[in-house]
Amino acid sequence: MSDFAWIGVQSSMLKRLAYHGESLTLYAEFPSGAVYAYYDVLPEDVAEVLAADPEQGESVGKAFNRHIKQKGYPYDRLTEDEADLLHQILGSTKATHEEAEDDIGAG
Repeated sequence: MSDFAWIGVQSSMLKRLAYHGESLTLYAEFPSGAVYAYYDVLPEDVAEVLAADPEQGESVGKAFNRHIKQKGYPYDRLTEDEADLLHQILGSTKATHEEAEDDIGAG
């Protein structure tokens, strides 16, 4: 993904995602405000999460569980200070996750 920014997702489990392709790090913000960093995440797994379509039987939350959590990517919960810094760096959320799919190469 060439544009490192928050990607809003349609999910009750996740608020938004950000993927840093150079470091293969996926940041996930949850509705509680907690932010986690998942490391060494392959672009195709991020693309699968973003391509999830509830009308075809898979929600973004289910796709995140299957393609990120169940694959055992190492992760850390960011401290409040780290999350604040990340929010400052990333700024606002992209309008749609379709833009992000294009950046990652899905579809």
